[in-house]
Amino acid sequence: MDRPFFTVENFKTQFPNLEITSIHGDLNLELILPCLVKTKHLNFYHASNLNGAHLTPLVDYESLMKIGFLACDIDSLPPICTEITDLSWIQIYESPNINHEQVFAVLANMKNLEVLHYEKNQLKQLPESILRARQLKSLNLNENQLTDLPALDSLKYLYTVDVSWNSFTEYPLCLTNLSRDKRIDIVIAMNKIKEIPLSVFDRKYRIFNIYGNPLNAESLRLLDRKMKAKYETW
Repeated sequence: MDRPFFTVENFKTQFPNLEITSIHGDLNLELILPCLVKTKHLNFYHASNLNGAHLTPLVDYESLMKIGFLACDIDSLPPICTEITDLSWIQIYESPNINHEQVFAVLANMKNLEVLHYEKNQLKQLPESILRARQLKSLNLNENQLTDLPALDSLKYLYTVDVSWNSFTEYPLCLTNLSRDKRIDIVIAMNKIKEIPLSVFDRKYRIFNIYGNPLNAESLRLLDRKMKAKYETW
């Protein structure tokens, strides 16, 4: 039996309530986006036509909470994202030409931002404007080129940080000051850290992953002893 040919014009009729939508390549966004107003999670893959005009329909997305730009050819984050008042989750993955200062200035104005994935973007220094994202709970910065972090203790709700596959040679002590009233998740695997400071063990963790670092013998002994003594807190 012949199946009806899919067209943008009948998209809304065929898929009226899509909650998760992924758009690959440079499709005609001005036609497609108005058909997806029920979407809660919108991902763009390998797109290069993400300018302000094409993304204008996003302001009418009352349900949109998550948006991702994955391997997109972009040098900045569309400012229209700050107009989506309920946006709480954003991912920017593998955009090596992106302007970090511009991106984080836009992110800082996202008053409801709780989760940020900023991976594989050749980030060398985390802009301090991220400290204005007061509701941030989870920060994923893996596969960048970071060697240090700004003090993050002003982000009172932040309890998950992933900085694996970066260029840290020393453990960033600011991570020991996160959310003192709860167990935290720290992933700092596959860096170049040789020594674990004693203050690291003063915290309670849900996840603590330091795998793949060239730890010295004393740090390995300390890590083994502390984890055995306080196994229930790790």
